[in-house]
Amino acid sequence: MEKSKQAKTTDSGDAAIRPARSLIFKPQLLELLGGISASTLWEWMRAGSFPLPIELGPSGGRGSACGWYADEIDEWLATRPRRKIGEGQHAYVGRREKGDAEPVTPERPKPKTKRTAAAGAGAR
Repeated sequence: MEKSKQAKTTDSGDAAIRPARSLIFKPQLLELLGGISASTLWEWMRAGSFPLPIELGPSGGRGSACGWYADEIDEWLATRPRRKIGEGQHAYVGRREKGDAEPVTPERPKPKTKRTAAAGAGAR
């Protein structure tokens, strides 16, 4: 048998048990997906747009651990569309073309201070 295909052995000499497919757990998955929140991940799963995890503990138990098959996550990532440069809501942020209207910024109310509050009361 080739060295690369030999099973690793434990200290007791038994062959180490390794799953055929590797798992990714929630903390690593959230980081891999760019730091999205857990609620966003659950929304994607509820919508059917993200692979469902497998339960590693008692079925239906809220406290049971779950994990995702790494190959399913790799496949999902490979199917994601590529963003095209110049398209989308953030294209040309801060740049204006000739003829574009001035950007509109909403007026923010000035914070009230004792002086402006007193002046407002006395002006009536």
